[in-house]
Amino acid sequence: MTIKLTEGQIQSILNRLSKDQVIDYLSEDVEKSVDIICTFIYNYVDSKILQDKLKRHFPPVQMELFSN
Repeated sequence: MTIKLTEGQIQSILNRLSKDQVIDYLSEDVEKSVDIICTFIYNYVDSKILQDKLKRHFPPVQMELFSN
């Protein structure tokens, strides 16, 4: 069964989602969600204030290339 929604219906659904519901959805496929989040940030966060806010909320990325 396929259900087709109008843009207005989709927007209505999105407006009713809580932050927890969005996080639950994103947690179902973390790899895909990281791609979505990165694309969103790359395309839409051009404000220096918002970029600084993002930097404060994400811990620094650390990578261990060789384990001892």
